[in-house]
Amino acid sequence: MRVLRFLEMAHDYSYEQQPMLNSTLDRHYRSIQRLGAGFGQNYLSGDLYLSGGKLQSMMRQRQGGSAGGHLIWLQRGDELIQSQRHREALMCYEKASNANPDNHFIWFKQAMALEGLRRYEEAIALYTRVTEVTPEDYLVWFKQGKAYEHVQRYESALAAYDRGIALQPSNYWSWNDRGRVLECLERYEEAQAAYQQALQIKSDFKLAIEGKARAVRKLAEQQAKVQAQPHQVIHWLMYGLDMEELEQYEVAIAAYSQVVQALPENHQVWLRRGELLEKLACYEDALASYEQVVRLCPENYQVWCLHGQVLETLARPEEAALSYRRATRLKPDFQLAIDKLKQLVSMSDRPPSSPLTLIDHAA
Repeated sequence: MRVLRFLEMAHDYSYEQQPMLNSTLDRHYRSIQRLGAGFGQNYLSGDLYLSGGKLQSMMRQRQGGSAGGHLIWLQRGDELIQSQRHREALMCYEKASNANPDNHFIWFKQAMALEGLRRYEEAIALYTRVTEVTPEDYLVWFKQGKAYEHVQRYESALAAYDRGIALQPSNYWSWNDRGRVLECLERYEEAQAAYQQALQIKSDFKLAIEGKARAVRKLAEQQAKVQAQPHQVIHWLMYGLDMEELEQYEVAIAAYSQVVQALPENHQVWLRRGELLEKLACYEDALASYEQVVRLCPENYQVWCLHGQVLETLARPEEAALSYRRATRLKPDFQLAIDKLKQLVSMSDRPPSSPLTLIDHAA
């Protein structure tokens, strides 16, 4: 069975049906999981399963030629997940993890079980650990984005989906999910564009057709409301500035969020919002705000530097270096970005072909 076709059916489920969806997802992947293979791109090839022999070979390479006793607990956990016995499945995955604590595939399975138990924050923490080990696997970013949605951390969900889209830009489901999150953020113009991207890939994709129509309608309603009550936007802006001056940053952020919902193209408010989120150590959300600024003002070298600093804080040094490099291209004598870039390169234990090495030579 083709994986994308399965996902197509899976997304027809509501969030209340997600436990059943996760169970179904596991059932379709079970034959692969029993071999102990990795996930995401490790068992997908052009959205077809790899052969069992190839998977077994991958498993031997991953575990030094030995299947390991942890596979028994892993298989038992998969069987329990099918019956929606997520608590018992989690116990099995924990035993598997105890036997093989560095296996990020098991962390991924633990996270899925935690999602079934609606322990979303714990699931997010495990998905984050997996992305640190295999940042190139789009499926982990997809699942992390879903978990963020469950706890209404929409900015973080958007950032996760964007990472997945960067790895697999032809995945129309990811574009649809991006559109849905943007709707939750009341950023309807961007949501409309995301749904359109999904439809360019699959023109008869029903959810994207419906989502685009909904986003168009909500955008019109939003614009009409702003035109009818412009004083409300000014009120939120002034209130945010007052709260910022009083160092009531959480309140100020909420006020600025109201402004960008009504005026999503206002880069100055996105910038203020990002700086306050960074002060509160909400780095993923700050990054999402800065990304709005560089989208609207791609020639702003100072914001590219801020963007790089947040990426560096999030332990994403290669992306940070690219942002610093972008800043220095816009302003070659921008000393802060120059110093940051040199510091990153000097601190990196990197092979000759790594992105940081290439950036160093380009500088």
